[in-house]
Amino acid sequence: MKKLLMFIVAGVFAVSMGHMTLHAAVYNVKQASSSNSNVTAGQISAGPVTVTDVFISSRGVASNLYLFNLAGSTSTASQLLGFDTTAPRKFEDLNVGFPGGLTIDAAGSSTARWTIVYKFGSSGFDVNKSSYSDDAASDENLKNGAGILERIIVGDNLTSATGIQVFNSAGGSDSTDVNNQLANVEGDSVIDHAFSVNFSSGLTVTRTGAVSIMVIYK
Repeated sequence: MKKLLMFIVAGVFAVSMGHMTLHAAVYNVKQASSSNSNVTAGQISAGPVTVTDVFISSRGVASNLYLFNLAGSTSTASQLLGFDTTAPRKFEDLNVGFPGGLTIDAAGSSTARWTIVYKFGSSGFDVNKSSYSDDAASDENLKNGAGILERIIVGDNLTSATGIQVFNSAGGSDSTDVNNQLANVEGDSVIDHAFSVNFSSGLTVTRTGAVSIMVIYK
């Protein structure tokens, strides 16, 4: 009888643990939203999500895709990601958090197609932040203190007169000191640069010319 009771208790514990694991697995299952440039603006999620991947499957003419960290709004201040959709491309392992919800907007040719992959929740060590800009803003301080520069994505074509410099700096007089420079991106094509380098003082960027660039960090 004693052995039978121990067996039953062990069985219930195993089922309970399996139930807990099942819930965790379901919560982390990725979702997907696919559309085209006929979409002007649409809310994908009202709650926090993490965008893991963006796949552009067919190209459009002079077309773009924009992602906003705000439910039901395309406020410029809430834009975190922006992609040129004039050619098929894939951006994997972005892991950018959208704590305010996720809304998309698009412009250009309706022949562009894309898929946005995301999961619910926007917290955790592996969740990144993103700063998007398509203007020539100068000396922008993104973060004070230590962190990791994960990636720089050029979302639109650069020219010889445009680029971005990234510094291990909290701004101020040393913000553009070449000794603190972490990255200097110039060129004439859409590029995804992976860095995964540490910074200690802060993260400051300087842009030259109007170009769509995303700095992903944590």
